[in-house]
Amino acid sequence: MYSTVATIKGVIFSGFDYFGDIAILKGENEKLKEKINQLEFKLVEMEALNVENSDLKEALNIDFNYAHYNKAYANIIYRSYDNWSETFVINKGSVDGIKEKQTVISSKGLVGYISSLSDKTAVVTTILDVNSALSVQIATINELAIVKGDYFAKEDGYVKLTNIPVNIELSKGEKIYTSGIGTIYKKGIVLGEIVEVESKKNKVDRYAYIKPFTDFNSLSVVAIIIDD
Repeated sequence: MYSTVATIKGVIFSGFDYFGDIAILKGENEKLKEKINQLEFKLVEMEALNVENSDLKEALNIDFNYAHYNKAYANIIYRSYDNWSETFVINKGSVDGIKEKQTVISSKGLVGYISSLSDKTAVVTTILDVNSALSVQIATINELAIVKGDYFAKEDGYVKLTNIPVNIELSKGEKIYTSGIGTIYKKGIVLGEIVEVESKKNKVDRYAYIKPFTDFNSLSVVAIIIDD
């Protein structure tokens, strides 16, 4: 009889131990979940700080490379994904001194221009847009040509160089700058370099492809050149 009672007591105590262990495990799991949540929150904070630091570095680089311009800085808040257009929206507008047809740049060079705006936002049409066209200067030979957005070139992130003077020799690596001709783009802003020439000199219809120095896919901060 004593043995039976002792056995029953042992089972009861074992049960208490079992449920006690479960309670402890649940408590530990809750603590682990809380720590994981805290770590995830810290990770998000760190990622946000990294983005902020990257944006700040880009703004400083723009300021260093284009110190002679009066500029306003803006963040990209929306991008279009149309097959033909290549535009994005920034978080600055007319209340910040932004106007239509102002030049937009990155630390690497030309981005595009302000095509429309509201009080607090503006639309930037980039040089990749198929409706974009601007007068440019071919650096080493001091000749003018036209850069246009092109549907097929846009897939590779390139733009098309057209209206090339007949008798000049083009080569890969030639740098292209804005000419300042027209009412939009300031003179002397680097655009990119020639990566492919489709025909030789003495051809009226020849053209070339230019790779912009600005990486449009990773672009998050831009500067707008404010008129003095």
